[in-house]
Amino acid sequence: MGLVFSLIILEISLRIVGFNQKPNNEIRDGEYTILCIGNSLTFGYGAPKGESYPDHLQALFDANTTFKVNVINQGKAAQNSAEVLRNLQKDIDTFEPNLIILRTGGPNGWNIHGYNQYYEREFGKLKGARKIASAVSEGLYKIKVFKLVRLLTRDVKAQLRKNRDSPTPASELPHSKIFEEIEEKILRQEGSYFNYEKTQNAIKVLTNCTGNLHEIPYCHYLLGKMYWMNQDYKKAAKEFMEGIKANPNFRGQFGDENHNFYALKQVVNNIDDEQLTNEIKKFTRKTGIEDILFSLDEHEKLQWAKSDIKEIVKIIKSNNVALLMQNYPPPTAGGEREINNILREVAKEEGIPFVDIANILREMWKGGISKKEYHYVKYGKLDEHLNSKGYKLMATHLFKKIIENQAKFNLQVK
Repeated sequence: MGLVFSLIILEISLRIVGFNQKPNNEIRDGEYTILCIGNSLTFGYGAPKGESYPDHLQALFDANTTFKVNVINQGKAAQNSAEVLRNLQKDIDTFEPNLIILRTGGPNGWNIHGYNQYYEREFGKLKGARKIASAVSEGLYKIKVFKLVRLLTRDVKAQLRKNRDSPTPASELPHSKIFEEIEEKILRQEGSYFNYEKTQNAIKVLTNCTGNLHEIPYCHYLLGKMYWMNQDYKKAAKEFMEGIKANPNFRGQFGDENHNFYALKQVVNNIDDEQLTNEIKKFTRKTGIEDILFSLDEHEKLQWAKSDIKEIVKIIKSNNVALLMQNYPPPTAGGEREINNILREVAKEEGIPFVDIANILREMWKGGISKKEYHYVKYGKLDEHLNSKGYKLMATHLFKKIIENQAKFNLQVK
């Protein structure tokens, strides 16, 4: 009884304190944190390491503020809106941002992970035990004591991670660390994304790979990725299919996705090989994933992205974090991306400051500026990603928009 009474008193005290609590976009300890969320255009694909738009934005703040501004790059290549939504609360809890810069929805055209969650949210109903679990979870998060325990647990975990971070001999690295090094040192190279000569040792590691249910699909994914970038689409498709067979579930046992699903979808969307397409369709029918890879039309994908983006905005606002949105560069071949119209629409509806990088670049092209000056060039062709100069331009316009909204973002720039 005494414990229950103490918990009730603590809950009342936390609720009283909550009325006077400052929002998350207040400066803490003289520092202001900006979290950049998105996919490869946030990560900085197409530019040397350290020259993504978050890097350039950091440089602008370093030169124009009298206090510390931390710009965090949480961009992940191929990340779609569902994956952003799934990781959002964790990212907010981990980084405690004052401001989030958001661009998402582009990869939904080919990365279909998380579509089922959207479908259930919009058209389905939770039943039985799942409905009860959802209600219990929602109720718990309304209890201040539960939130306090969650925050304390997070801080303890963060400290434990910090204490255990130390150099590890290469011979002791687990497979996942080896994969990270392969991606960083071999697949991500300045000037080109793929260099066949430098992949031979990596291929030996991967073809001899043995591991748990999580690691084996990733071996096939990396191998397929290498073949894909070398334009050997049949071998790439074979590896992606083997990766799916190794673990036919979307979600790996460590919370990571089986990347082979959307990689195989990429093969289907980008090849003009009827025989290979039929082989893939036969495989998807046999494994029961044909609907996932072949049935969604573009309208459905856009509606899914829009729904997720609205959910993302709702979560950010509920955490009292400021938000700035932007869209994607226009296609190098001309025209417009439909996802850009959705991002504009949501920003307008929600009253969110918005940087229209698509229109900015389009006006530059109309003025006679060469696209090669700002776009990444791969294999002699213009890529949809930007180069360092392009990301610097993006950062400059984001910085200007932040200055225009200093009061809203609770930030003072000299």
